[in-house]
Amino acid sequence: MKTLRNLLFNTFAALIISGILSGAVNIFAQSDFKPEDTLPVELIYFDGYIMDGYVLLKWGTATELSNYGFDVERGNSSFHWETIGFVFGHGTSFSPKHYEFEDTTVSFDGLYHYRLKQIDTDGAFAYSDTVTLNLITSLRFDSE
Repeated sequence: MKTLRNLLFNTFAALIISGILSGAVNIFAQSDFKPEDTLPVELIYFDGYIMDGYVLLKWGTATELSNYGFDVERGNSSFHWETIGFVFGHGTSFSPKHYEFEDTTVSFDGLYHYRLKQIDTDGAFAYSDTVTLNLITSLRFDSE
């Protein structure tokens, strides 16, 4: 029994290797198969930073599957959302990817909410969690 199993394993391995060498087998072929529980993008972080004159948003993904890109959306205190930019994704990737977006249109007065709308190549989309930043107008003291 053990000899038959070794023979079958060795024969199978030889067929795969010969198929790869001849170009008949592509072990890295992409598939349109998307299991129901597979997330198109695995977001590992989404952070916002108040900079000198703008807001810097940073996010990263562990993996991406058919990722067209990200709409960057900003909401006011009543959560009225508007798209303020777009960042292209990396399609399909199995390695970490890092992204940045600068919001230079803030007035530095009040509360701002940010979220990502991740869009697949087939048009399907999902929203990230929200990042909230409190931008307070700085006080200026003029000397007389």
